[in-house]
Amino acid sequence: MPRNIRKLQALNLLAGFVLWYPIEKLFLLSIGVGPLGISVNAVEFIIILLLLDVPSGILADRWRRKHVLTIAFLCMLAGSAVGAVSHNLWQYLVATLGIGGFVALTQGTFQALMYDSLKDAGRQAHYDREQGRAYALFLGGLGLSSVAGGYVRQWFGYPAAYWITVLVMAIATIITLLLHEPQAHRQTAVRRIRDHLRDSWQLVRTNQLLMQLALLITAMSLLRNAQNEYSALLFIALGLAFGWIAQNSNVFNAYAAIALIGVVYLGYWIINGRRILRTVSQTV
Repeated sequence: MPRNIRKLQALNLLAGFVLWYPIEKLFLLSIGVGPLGISVNAVEFIIILLLLDVPSGILADRWRRKHVLTIAFLCMLAGSAVGAVSHNLWQYLVATLGIGGFVALTQGTFQALMYDSLKDAGRQAHYDREQGRAYALFLGGLGLSSVAGGYVRQWFGYPAAYWITVLVMAIATIITLLLHEPQAHRQTAVRRIRDHLRDSWQLVRTNQLLMQLALLITAMSLLRNAQNEYSALLFIALGLAFGWIAQNSNVFNAYAAIALIGVVYLGYWIINGRRILRTVSQTV
């Protein structure tokens, strides 16, 4: 097992263990933020993702990816700390800057580190399986925090969920510093940033399928984040108790984890099935 893989799996688990996530909208309501203010916060979060998506990807390619992950966890740490002491919308909007930075900086960085780490060990063919396991751990962290966050809020109050998340992110930051930068990425990072941007744009522009995939992924990401941000408002409007909101999150995360693992194994089955059919046809 390549030396980075276990650390990346642990980091995926910790990245999903955000105790305040299931109670964020309730916390905003408790400090006097209405539905309009919650919508403003959601819009700010989505705008941050749009603005930082490409720059964060370039930074990850040009700089050490372990350092990008370190900054990402520090952003979540800072955002959670500011959220814990927020008493109005304007203060919480500052927290959202850090939270949005965390999401933007981690998108693609985890996957790139996983692939390059496997490539250094000559095991890049196992990428789908290892990345699937890592993402399943991320969803598992979300599921655990969905339940634990509710109990922490009930027993200790809203700020406690944010402060415990600060501690979790501090542990994750320490683990990122123990990662080893893959040799495969060091070779890529040597290129000049202007050449990197030009070649990337040319590749996307001249490949119709790649362009369509990029647009599709962007649209799906926006829809997913909008759904995540506004679904809690719908549940609150429906008068659902917190326990049901947490259970909905758990069901979704469990379904996503099972589906992800199933897709990976389905892909192996299809590939192996085609090989068997090809061998049989050639034999006949």
